[in-house]
Amino acid sequence: MMHRYIQSAYYSIEPTGGNTITLDGASFGGFGNKANPFRGVIVGNPKGDKKATIKIENNEGSLRGLIPYSYGSVVRDLNIRYVNASATITYSAKDADGVPTPFFGGVIGCILGGDNIIDVPLRAAV
Repeated sequence: MMHRYIQSAYYSIEPTGGNTITLDGASFGGFGNKANPFRGVIVGNPKGDKKATIKIENNEGSLRGLIPYSYGSVVRDLNIRYVNASATITYSAKDADGVPTPFFGGVIGCILGGDNIIDVPLRAAV
């Protein structure tokens, strides 16, 4: 039940003490998963004069995006920055549900359907 609530919520990213939130890619799994794709809205700092930044570090081999699985989500007014990001992605057939694997997306890793809107700059630093 909690997954369904989280997957369709409205998130306002408003960092305190600056405009950056740092996430550890090794422990942060992103918003949404295959069984419960994200269907909500993520907006960065809507009342501030500068866009909020989410900095994702330590993404060794698991680069799936801020939203690994999406079905009609919106992401806007937010900077996403990857630091020390590396992954090897090779083609493989789709799984039994028709989802390609592995995949990478800086904002959204895999779109399962719906209208998805992305209005953010993406920057990777190695």
